[in-house]
Amino acid sequence: PETMKRLEREVRFNRTIQEVLKALDLKVGEPYVPRLPLVLQGKVFDFYRSRGYRFAEVSVRRDIDRERKEARLTLEVKEGPLTHINEIHLHGNEKTWDWVLQNRIKLQPGDLYNEEAVRESYRSLLRSDLFSSVNIDSRLVEGTQDRVDLDVTVSERAKYRPSILVGFGSYELLRGALRFENMNVLGT
Repeated sequence: PETMKRLEREVRFNRTIQEVLKALDLKVGEPYVPRLPLVLQGKVFDFYRSRGYRFAEVSVRRDIDRERKEARLTLEVKEGPLTHINEIHLHGNEKTWDWVLQNRIKLQPGDLYNEEAVRESYRSLLRSDLFSSVNIDSRLVEGTQDRVDLDVTVSERAKYRPSILVGFGSYELLRGALRFENMNVLGT
């Protein structure tokens, strides 16, 4: 049984390494540029945070041999625990119903943490045109190492938007309009 567990860990490790290498999209033999370590660090960091490792740490060590014209980059990853969403707390929505925000958030309590889903939730909330700013933070639940609460804080736009339109046409000559729009009808 212990040998089987060790083999399963090795297979899972090798599969993860292959996925990371694919995510890096690195071509061997390409010229080294000084920003490459930072770019690779960001890609590996995103890779792990999009797979549930909210507290992953990635460090890069570079060794450059100018005589041989070689650069060796060593990436060290500390995965940390797989992290799940515990609760989602909404803040700042006074005119907008909670369910409107919840429908645009791509994660639910119990889901594995996924950085890409957090980013998509952020974009979806801003695209609704109900909010002037959105902030999504995650904080560790007290007493645990693998559960986070998401704090979604929004700043609502003004409910009413007045506008004045003025123009000139060949038929009407001077023309204009006064518009008064309700941007958040019934909190939705």
